Amino acid sequence: MLERIVIQHFEHGTNLFQERKFQDALLAFQNCTNIMPQLAEAWENIAVCMANLGHSKKAIEDAILPNINTPLRPRLKKAIQRLSIASTQVRSYEKKISEMDIDGAIVDFLQALKQGNITDKESISFLRKIFIAHESLAKRKGLLHLSTELNSWVRSPAIQHCMEVASQKTNHLIKQQQQGVLQEATQQDIDLLETISLVHYTYGNYQNAAIGFHCLFQLHSDPHKKQEYQKHMSTCYSLDGKYQEALALDVTNVTAWERFDASANGAFRAQNIKRMRNAASINRHCLTQWPANYINYEDDEITIARVSNVSISGQDPMVFDDDFVYAGNRGNYRFAVPDPQTKQHKKGMIIFSTNSNNHYHLLVEFATKLLAAHAHVAQEIPIYIASSDISKHNQMCKQLQLNRKIIPFSHYDTLHFETLYVVDVRKPGHVLPTPPNLWDCYLVHPQSIQRLREALLQSVKRTKKNQKTFVYVRREGNIRSFIDPQDALLQRLQKWTEQKRMSLVVFDGKIDFVKQINLFAMADMIFGIHGAGLTNLIFSPVDCITVEIPIHNNTNPLFQELSAMLKRKHYVCQLSCDYQGTITINSKTLNKIEQDLDQAVTPHQDVAIATPSK
Repeated sequence: MLERIVIQHFEHGTNLFQERKFQDALLAFQNCTNIMPQLAEAWENIAVCMANLGHSKKAIEDAILPNINTPLRPRLKKAIQRLSIASTQVRSYEKKISEMDIDGAIVDFLQALKQGNITDKESISFLRKIFIAHESLAKRKGLLHLSTELNSWVRSPAIQHCMEVASQKTNHLIKQQQQGVLQEATQQDIDLLETISLVHYTYGNYQNAAIGFHCLFQLHSDPHKKQEYQKHMSTCYSLDGKYQEALALDVTNVTAWERFDASANGAFRAQNIKRMRNAASINRHCLTQWPANYINYEDDEITIARVSNVSISGQDPMVFDDDFVYAGNRGNYRFAVPDPQTKQHKKGMIIFSTNSNNHYHLLVEFATKLLAAHAHVAQEIPIYIASSDISKHNQMCKQLQLNRKIIPFSHYDTLHFETLYVVDVRKPGHVLPTPPNLWDCYLVHPQSIQRLREALLQSVKRTKKNQKTFVYVRREGNIRSFIDPQDALLQRLQKWTEQKRMSLVVFDGKIDFVKQINLFAMADMIFGIHGAGLTNLIFSPVDCITVEIPIHNNTNPLFQELSAMLKRKHYVCQLSCDYQGTITINSKTLNKIEQDLDQAVTPHQDVAIATPSK
């Protein structure tokens, strides 16, 4: 599997080099070295590409030699010294892309565009290189998107120009293919369609991206490429809410299973295949349980593994050594491509937590496990977190009175540890009387949640309340939010709460953590669309009712699980929302919401969906 992927990248790079597409060839050979860092031939070809792009021998040495294993360095150094550096003038923006300075490349391209020195062909080529570079960066971080960078790029006149040129030519190609006029495509046509499909996908225009990949599927004759385009179409459909269509194209699409039927046997099969394929892509196996001799401490809630000579990379982060990627007891991990240039450390500690800057994962995965593990790992061992902002983590430790040093590291970095303590769950959390599902890996033991709740409530000075409080958890300008420019829902909620003699408080996540705890500790009722803000229900009083607008088919029951763990009432509305979608407020949706609220507070109504199994 691994060898075939490397061979594909290598052959693609060779073909691009023969077409004198040196920058594209460079990226193809970099993909080879990401997967197989010991492949000297790929490093040599990277050096040749850089020479043809006009880089000096010193610049090539500085870019390559620090990233390769010591035994390969003499060979690569000799190869670089034998290179002939191209005398032709290389565009400055191309050099900056090869150095992954994408912002700088956009600035230089825009300057050349303003001077009238850019052709349509160069515009399409530039757009392709930018987004291939973005994809490479995203994989190294273990992320699908780099939203901050992407938003700044799309506003640039340079990117707008390139997208306009590429879109016009792409629409013409697709129209020709649909009319049967275009039976066979040139490599330039393929590159164009791949570019615009990738751009549409990256910016969330999944329907347009799927059309592009479908056209590529029809035009390409290589069975491996056709399979690749089919998987891309499946991904686009799953992100566009067309889950059955996605699974018809790719039954291993985990995203589609998560949002369509997260408890199905096929869902767990797809997750297993994904784990194994990701590990195989970096020449390793996936290990889903800790070997007995790795376990340093274990109880009903957590497992602390003590692992020697391992590395971490990416956001979660991913833990791996020369043989295995460790998914641990939760059975899942965020895949990231390791950086060959590894930073060495003696001892450290990590906590399995998916994006712990997210409020849900910070509380339910990071803080719960840290609190449970604190007494069992020496206090002087620091916690390592892949983030540029650890202020929330530091505040959490201060609030919990845990004197722990937290060390941030870049998403791009790979860190190697002589000894690493990994805090994991004993098993994925699940207490509802429903079948296990893919989302259970983001939950912990009920006692871990209860311990965190009590510790945080005791850490703040509680505010007294004068009347019953209704907390409306509002999400704005994002997925799973209301389209309501006239604030009609807020007006209806104000009227409804007045009738029930309740005080309406709108929570949008903009108050500090202590105030959040105090607010939800006073709540008699919590209402909102499925999202991280509902995590605060763990601070609510025992008689509080949470009213949740769920994901379609109620496929993500995480907040219902939290309510069940704390024995809270949890009402699931009839109205639902797509995972990536929005809800338009009109008279019909307003009436449905009010009916659900009335049902939730009606005495003797069955809201036992939050009741744990016995």
